[in-house]
Amino acid sequence: MKKKVTNLPSNIKLQVFLIAEKGLGLTHMADVHRWFLRHPGPISVKFLDHPITLDLNEDGILLWEEAFSKLILLRTEYHDVPSDSFLFLLTKSPNENNWYTVHDPDNTRNGFCHVGDFKWVTSAPPSVISTHYLLKNIFNALLADAGIDIDEICHRTPRGCFFDFCEQKAELNLKLRTADICGDCMQVFHEIGIPDSLLRQTVKIMDSCR
Repeated sequence: MKKKVTNLPSNIKLQVFLIAEKGLGLTHMADVHRWFLRHPGPISVKFLDHPITLDLNEDGILLWEEAFSKLILLRTEYHDVPSDSFLFLLTKSPNENNWYTVHDPDNTRNGFCHVGDFKWVTSAPPSVISTHYLLKNIFNALLADAGIDIDEICHRTPRGCFFDFCEQKAELNLKLRTADICGDCMQVFHEIGIPDSLLRQTVKIMDSCR
């Protein structure tokens, strides 16, 4: 697929709104928020302090479509959430395919991340995992804007890169420890016009989390 140059300005501003599933609490959101306060840059994070209730299926599982529908509804309810901002939901309930994170293919600026006990995978605090996948969702959206399918860039065989797919959950530990963006991915980011300011903030946050 031909890449489209996005021509993003060097002083780009990317606003993220965090919201939590009811029962998760606000402490986790505040912890995620602090990573971005420590390393300011194009991405700024604000959390909405009104946890939401999600409708689960009879097995207590969150269906992806339910999460996406709730995010669409939230954009209409919160008038101060601009259409070009990112809305990221933190969930305590397991989702139907047991993924760490998912973005809505119809609006890549809507996504959610599961917050769970992953001590068997990594010693990283939960806020580090959520921060990593929040960053990942932002890049996924920018890649989609440039006409790039995520499957074209993600690594099914882990190499310790930001875009390792981590089909096996234990593979997450490798990329959190390396906190790296491989040369292949960096080349794509430069080709489509991802600003250096965004790359610098991302690398600083990843390295600090590491």
